[in-house]
Amino acid sequence: RRPNVKLLPSSFDQATFGGETPYRLMFGPDICSYDVARIHVGLSWRGANLLRDTEIPLRYEDKDGYTHLYTLVVRPDNSYAVFLDLKER
Repeated sequence: RRPNVKLLPSSFDQATFGGETPYRLMFGPDICSYDVARIHVGLSWRGANLLRDTEIPLRYEDKDGYTHLYTLVVRPDNSYAVFLDLKER
């Protein structure tokens, strides 16, 4: 499993940080096995976690041993785009 980036609220407690810690934004690869591999996008709004409805699957070649560039562009109109190695997914 490769790490995601989590942006946390200023009120979070480092002593109790864990998987259930509330976040403002979570983004990055979610690779549990070769069967479960996707780009994870999650935003939080008013205490609710808003996950993307459709998954962004990772292809076989995306899961090689090389470094990849994951990019999330959040626009002022609340839309966003996801890029992997500079290609929009």
